[in-house]
Amino acid sequence: MTHHATEDLAILRALPQMTVVAPGDPVETVAATKAVAVADMLARDGIHARVLSMHTIKPLDVAAVLAAARDTGAIATLEEHSIIGGLGSAVAEVLCEAGLPAVRCQRLALPSAFGKAVGDQDYLRKVHGLDADSVAGRLRVWLADCRQQQRPNG
Repeated sequence: MTHHATEDLAILRALPQMTVVAPGDPVETVAATKAVAVADMLARDGIHARVLSMHTIKPLDVAAVLAAARDTGAIATLEEHSIIGGLGSAVAEVLCEAGLPAVRCQRLALPSAFGKAVGDQDYLRKVHGLDADSVAGRLRVWLADCRQQQRPNG
């Protein structure tokens, strides 16, 4: 657990006057490509997903988050960070404070626990359900639940 930096964004976001950036590098490019893969998988089911790369966690691009929320009505975040305190938390805070009606939010991230699995990044993504197939499957179920809740009773 000492070698897994899965809480670093949360720690840094809490510091006053701190800018937190996850820089654009080959690793981010690979992650973005895998996000485009999930969007492609969902598109085959008729689900059109917008993919935003949020390279700066603090300050967060609030305008982009709110525009996506207003345009789509649902936002899912995906990160290789603890479910607590990272991108998903920052986006949830923005949505909560904006008071947008009927915007759904789903956070996909690592559980709030010390990591016990050992392996390469692809293996760890699979173990935690953050690989493309798992993410697409989880989003299909979540979006189906969102649609079901929107239907009038009766």
